[in-house]
Amino acid sequence: MKIVNKNILASNLFDDMVANNALISYFGALDFEVTNQLIKGINVTLKSKNILPSVYKKIYSSFAEGIENAYKHQKNVRDDSPGIVLCSLHKNFIEITIGNPIELKDRVLLMKKIDEILETDEVILSEQIRSKLLLLNHSTDTTSAKIGLMRIGLNAQKNIKYVFKELQNGELFFMLNFRINLN
Repeated sequence: MKIVNKNILASNLFDDMVANNALISYFGALDFEVTNQLIKGINVTLKSKNILPSVYKKIYSSFAEGIENAYKHQKNVRDDSPGIVLCSLHKNFIEITIGNPIELKDRVLLMKKIDEILETDEVILSEQIRSKLLLLNHSTDTTSAKIGLMRIGLNAQKNIKYVFKELQNGELFFMLNFRINLN
């Protein structure tokens, strides 16, 4: 695995941001306030674009879910660790990249979960989400549902990529990239 400097990682994303129409970009600690501001920001930005309501809902919910997951995992590692958020508008799709540090022990489980989503038929994935929601409605355990990533996979029609980067300080940085079609 290649060890990457986090400033180089941010610079590469900045280059992508300049080359495309960046709607939201952020590099820094993801605390509660920042997370809420990013979610509010994408809401305002998307409403200013001519996006179908059904597509808006997919983008907004996937963005919010991704940001909330990043915030949750970053808190588990270190509150001041940097996260990366980039949302850009392309001709036929919105591309979202969210990066955050994760604990080393979470890598294998996260890889397995994403790979499972990518290998599962969309109809079956939709049924699994419904089933987990029903179980959640009848349970007091709100941590076991784990449907956010499944929803992102469904909204992005499984157009998801991910990468893990080992940083110089020994932390593991996870980046999730997904695209949601505008039509």
